[in-house]
Amino acid sequence: MKHYGQACAIARALDVVGERWSLLLVRELLFGPRRYRDLAAGLPGIPSNVLAARLKDLQAAGVVARRTLPTPADVSVYELTGAGRALQPALNELLAWGVRYAPEPSPDDAIQPGWALLGATGRPTALPAGQACELRVGAERFYLGSEAGKLTVRRGPAPDGDAVVTMPAATFYSLLTGQVTVAGAVGQATVTGDAAVARQALEPLAAQHLRGRPPPCEVPGQNQPTPPRQQVNLREEPACPKHDPRPPARPRRAMWPRAARRAWPWWCWPPRS
Repeated sequence: MKHYGQACAIARALDVVGERWSLLLVRELLFGPRRYRDLAAGLPGIPSNVLAARLKDLQAAGVVARRTLPTPADVSVYELTGAGRALQPALNELLAWGVRYAPEPSPDDAIQPGWALLGATGRPTALPAGQACELRVGAERFYLGSEAGKLTVRRGPAPDGDAVVTMPAATFYSLLTGQVTVAGAVGQATVTGDAAVARQALEPLAAQHLRGRPPPCEVPGQNQPTPPRQQVNLREEPACPKHDPRPPARPRRAMWPRAARRAWPWWCWPPRS
């Protein structure tokens, strides 16, 4: 783990989570415990040795803990500690900053449903407390619930949920980007259980990444209109030669090419004009 060596709280925080992949690893654990192979699948492109090193450093710093699930699962999972969960507000602000100021993703960038749901956590919802909905997007399962009028999202099924929504990935991303409404997304999905609960659970997801993003011309330093250049015709004769704003042209003296000047002595050069 690298250190900045500065007595500043920001620098000391970056000593812990400033390494590459560290904050993304915390992102993967925000929705609940995950196995090592699940973390590797949620971080495309991370080498296995780097993932193991980051987990080791974050465990040593008290951000991540490892525990073994009871039988019959009997598998080891990683989860956030209290210090790790305290990073969620900072990640929410970083997410909002990325939505507002970061460049648009390229078509080749990886995308996963869990990443898209990060911004929905904590949004106001009309879903009553005690009711839940299970959202299925491909092989992913998410628990959508309500706490104090705010949407809560966790990985995994909702065994006691009031509705189950199985939605194609294309419809899911269209809902997030505002290309389809909640009613349209429910119509393209398979809903089991209470359809009203499903609509209430999906409402905070609608076009979540477009809210609060300014028009491109309002982003400082980006897409600012360029003032038209003033066209100056230097060949145009002035109305009055006495008040010509252009500097007088310097008379050019006759010169031979450099090769000729090197080949002939100086007394053979042409006179200066």
